[in-house]
Amino acid sequence: MPPRKEAEKFAVVGTKDCWHPYGLQGLNPDKFVKVVSRILTGKFELLELKWEKEIGLGHVENLGDTAIG
Repeated sequence: MPPRKEAEKFAVVGTKDCWHPYGLQGLNPDKFVKVVSRILTGKFELLELKWEKEIGLGHVENLGDTAIG
């Protein structure tokens, strides 16, 4: 294949501002502190996990209504 006449143009990569909790585990300590401090200040977001939505107060209240014995 002949080389391209023009250089390929790609979009600029932005800052990662939405983090999965498991993605934080692989960071080195300095990067972890920076990311978590930005999450706590509201500059970055932390993804909600599916299991967090399933476990709610409605499930706890339903357990209290069941009769034992």
